Amino acid sequence: MVAGFDPLRDEGMAYADKLKDAGIKIELKVYETLPHLFPLFAGEIEDAKVAFDEATRALRGL
Repeated sequence: MVAGFDPLRDEGMAYADKLKDAGIKIELKVYETLPHLFPLFAGEIEDAKVAFDEATRALRGL
């Protein structure tokens, strides 16, 4: 999960690329409309709630 308005966005995307290059299965989701720490706002911002719910489903699927 990477937020679009996050000062660490590029680093998160580069990390995902390195994991993939190392043969690790990844799924990168970029939430363009959300800020850093957006999971804290899942109760207030609809896009954050959607992202949090998607992450929860993905973790349950593991």
